[in-house]
Amino acid sequence: MGVSQAKHGRLRTSLASHTVNLRPKIVPPLPPLCCGNLLTKVAARFTVEDSFDMALPDLKDLIGLLRDAAKHSIGKVPRQDLYSTAIKCRNVVHEAIEKGEEDVFLFTSWCRFPFYEDDFGWGKPVWISRTHPTNKVVMELKHGSV
Repeated sequence: MGVSQAKHGRLRTSLASHTVNLRPKIVPPLPPLCCGNLLTKVAARFTVEDSFDMALPDLKDLIGLLRDAAKHSIGKVPRQDLYSTAIKCRNVVHEAIEKGEEDVFLFTSWCRFPFYEDDFGWGKPVWISRTHPTNKVVMELKHGSV
């Protein structure tokens, strides 16, 4: 946000997007043997009006905005609303990117995703990775190091 402020000469509206695991939020819960990723993006918007003194927000304030957005936009998701909830959340982020009128920051943490618990018959994974070459990923290993 500081770089954007320097570039544009003013603080601009920003949208932060964080990936959320939908599995623990589904009501009633899915059976444990169901396979596949169920995730969506949660978006929190910071507007210039949110800043009382036109200063950059603190990290704790931005995290609070994301936490509130996750509670209000997702909460517990009935199974029949799963698809529409995921698409609605995704569209908020993609529309902001397409318009280009605000800064969009995409990030995630995989810490609460149970990647190391999956066993497809040849044992649980030792290491998980992504193959997207343009993203930078920092991921905690199974043993707790980065």
